[in-house]
Amino acid sequence: MILWGAPAEIVSVEVEPNPASPGARVSVVVVTTDARAVTGRLGQEELRFDQEESSPNEQAWRAVHQVPRDAERGERTVTITADRAVAEEPFTVGEAREGRILDFTVSPTSVEDGSEILTFTGRLAAESEERVVVVQFRPEADLAWRDVAFAEAGERGLFAVEAQAMETGRWRARLRGAAPATSEESRVFVARALKRSRIVGYSVTPSTVSEGRSVTHKGRLQWEKSRNAAGKITKWRSPGTQPVSSEYGVSTSNYGKRGSGTTQSNGRFVISTPVPGSGYWKVTFGGAGGFGGSASGGRRVIAN
Repeated sequence: MILWGAPAEIVSVEVEPNPASPGARVSVVVVTTDARAVTGRLGQEELRFDQEESSPNEQAWRAVHQVPRDAERGERTVTITADRAVAEEPFTVGEAREGRILDFTVSPTSVEDGSEILTFTGRLAAESEERVVVVQFRPEADLAWRDVAFAEAGERGLFAVEAQAMETGRWRARLRGAAPATSEESRVFVARALKRSRIVGYSVTPSTVSEGRSVTHKGRLQWEKSRNAAGKITKWRSPGTQPVSSEYGVSTSNYGKRGSGTTQSNGRFVISTPVPGSGYWKVTFGGAGGFGGSASGGRRVIAN
């Protein structure tokens, strides 16, 4: 069920394969909440989306695009719009780097409370060129895989990272920019789930700025208030004053904290941060008071 009075939000954007060679077919999967339609562009090329499936809280949309055989190698941006929500994801025309994830494990696989900490370990195959591993989570009844934690592989390709269990669902590890890029999935059962939070209406302005000058992050943090019998979140509420952080990365696999702020009583926030260079920005909430953490979609800023 879609709540037409609620603002649409983009939960995730996945582009596969990425990188892709000239002439390759590329699949773009977008997961939204309360969206009537999705539009997008890959570089200067239009993407046409069809809805594939839905869950109580989300809708999944897919577009298939063929990279021109004469396309120049290099970076592009996939820009997705759902009503007034916008998300951007980097895309590369080029050869995929080698990489495999081995021995991915989650411990424990059953917890009493969503605030408990899970430990994720694994290793990269010897041929892996990409070193940053993204640990992702998909709630049991939902469609989107959410980036939760990042780990850089060390000696012998070993990696380890921790995150809150949150709610029952499946976990996996991914290498972006490498194929095959995804580990096996592991399910974790949570007896008492954390309630959800989300960041809506996120924007970064200006989108082009001189290096060293500041950009302004605006948006709103919301907490889950109620669900219907099908599990659909029907109402969200303002959380009062809560800490949020702005994070920056040259790519979407290496975000680091750059600034912080506090939401107003209605959940709205404004954060100003200097720009170190071209890259991607997001705002995150770490969770509090029985509510899990959340992150906005990434927005690209060009520094000149």
